[in-house]
Amino acid sequence: IASLRPAYYADIIFTDLSAFEQIGLYKYFELVITHRFHDSIFCIKNLTPVIVFPEFFSDITLYGENKNKTLFKSFNIESNYISDRNKLNATSIFGMHKQAITNFKQNKGFIEITLLENKNKYESFVMESSRLVNGTNT
Repeated sequence: IASLRPAYYADIIFTDLSAFEQIGLYKYFELVITHRFHDSIFCIKNLTPVIVFPEFFSDITLYGENKNKTLFKSFNIESNYISDRNKLNATSIFGMHKQAITNFKQNKGFIEITLLENKNKYESFVMESSRLVNGTNT
């Protein structure tokens, strides 16, 4: 068990990583369990299975749900999102971890396609924004 934050239960603690070291570290994990949105994003970008739960169940987006849930829906891994506070315990998470890994691996192709589509949309947005700011038509 590794942790990116101080944790008494962890075998390895990575609290002194640079931002780039942290981003690349996720690819070495078999599974990440987190409540953090950025951990979820870095896992998806590194094609690392992830289980996520909301830190605060009251945090919702304009879609009426937690931003992690919205993220997981877009990558077809919504079943790796824990929305029931009663399932937020070691026994429940242990019971779902293998299925979460399987689910992620089964959706790997879709995840890769979605990542590429999002990358292309972002690059297009940046190019269009640059064109608008600079007043060019190219």
